[in-house]
Amino acid sequence: MTASDDIFQYEHPFVCTDAVVFSLETQESSSYRKLPGTSLKVLLYKRESEPFAGAWCLPGGFLDIDEEPETYSQQALREIAGWLVLSGAAVHLF
Repeated sequence: MTASDDIFQYEHPFVCTDAVVFSLETQESSSYRKLPGTSLKVLLYKRESEPFAGAWCLPGGFLDIDEEPETYSQQALREIAGWLVLSGAAVHLF
């Protein structure tokens, strides 16, 4: 089996989703002369399996033909980060 034959093991179309979770963290100043800073953080995880084992990536993956993107994103966050998403709407789908 060649690499080009490998793509046909999935049902078509190829739909995937990634959850992008941002947070803001206020950092206390180390000196009274400096103002407190704010840093923007994004949730990433290190892949354990191929392809790209050991690479940093966003939680997500390929959807089954009957899955909804919002449901799959919630599932990915639960499995990868251990977060339970009670509610929330997708900001952008494209």
